[in-house]
Amino acid sequence: MKYEFRAWQKYEIERQKNQPRKFVMREIDNHLFFVCESDESIKYSFDEVVINNDWIVEQHIGVKDKNNIKIFEGDIVLTNEGNWIAHVEYYQDMAICMDEFGGFSSYCDWNEFEVIGNTHQGKIKWQQIK
Repeated sequence: MKYEFRAWQKYEIERQKNQPRKFVMREIDNHLFFVCESDESIKYSFDEVVINNDWIVEQHIGVKDKNNIKIFEGDIVLTNEGNWIAHVEYYQDMAICMDEFGGFSSYCDWNEFEVIGNTHQGKIKWQQIK
């Protein structure tokens, strides 16, 4: 599996509560960079971002949802388990789904889930959809 990451600047999450810029990993001239998805002229070296505590770096978990969208840690997913909404995170080297109450599932049918957001952009309520 090819490793893939995305990143968020912490100060933008705090300052722009709903729409911080997302940076995606790209290879440019045999070097890795995090490039701003909305303005590709803004980029930071991979090493600069990874060692800097002012960034949140999230890894692609290696699978896609039912709409062929790549799932990353930090994503919010609608599961096929009673329309349960959870966010994706790593726990002991395994991707799991966890809800706001600490409930979790490690046996996830990822390709049946749907990415409906992420923990850094927008407002999604932690509740079951009725």
